[in-house]
Amino acid sequence: MLMDCFIHKPKGFLSEYVKSIWIMDNFEKCDNDICIPLIPSGCAEIVFHLDGKGKYAANNFNDYLITNASVSGQKLYHKNYYSINSSGILAVILQPDASNIILGMPSNLISNATINLMDVFGNSAQYLLEQINDESDKNNMISIVEKFFLKKIKNLKDKRITQFVQETTIQGGCVNLPQMASRLNLSLRQLERKVIESVGLSPKEFSRIIRFQKSLFVKQHNLKISLTTLSYECGYFDQSHFIKEFKSISGYAPKKFFKLSPAFSDYYSL
Repeated sequence: MLMDCFIHKPKGFLSEYVKSIWIMDNFEKCDNDICIPLIPSGCAEIVFHLDGKGKYAANNFNDYLITNASVSGQKLYHKNYYSINSSGILAVILQPDASNIILGMPSNLISNATINLMDVFGNSAQYLLEQINDESDKNNMISIVEKFFLKKIKNLKDKRITQFVQETTIQGGCVNLPQMASRLNLSLRQLERKVIESVGLSPKEFSRIIRFQKSLFVKQHNLKISLTTLSYECGYFDQSHFIKEFKSISGYAPKKFFKLSPAFSDYYSL
């Protein structure tokens, strides 16, 4: 499968709510639907299918959502989706603590789920998709998308949860939650409630995903690092613990995963 990827990082105010926008196009035409694994990235994602549709497995893996525009909440485990007769996709990666603001609903309502974007934004989402499909210039596509999402920001983020996300990111998911709650002048219960509503995962769950993403990032920049060293560098108890966590999140043991796909952290690199 051949494709080109164009990555854009928003600037200014929008960058506090949208982490990145990327366009992957020129999908090589093939007889079968293109299957793309979705690995927990630490962020909610909005995807527009260019002149095609996506097929997303439901939680029971027997039902599918088929749509040309979707929003996927935070994930704790991997899923697959299929691109159906699509020439590419445009994805909007939201900041971890911004999906409740952008979508106008508590983030946990779509955790581990993918829903039709039209169910969230109505006809405006369909019009946005039509505008994107009518454009051939990537920069114009990006401009259209940025204007749309700027209008969706009606409230400001909770600075305490933004600080939680920033510290968790810097520390690679290895955080002391009681100490952090105290620094943020919150009880542990308050921190958990606010993080679940804003991020879509509990503080512990979010930290777990970020630690997994950190392991991908470290491996990405040191291809020869051993699993033992990688385990300790990323704060796992030992290699066995690392392998178990990695497989639980990605669906593969680390060695097999890195054979199938090059190490790349969506969270730290995009």
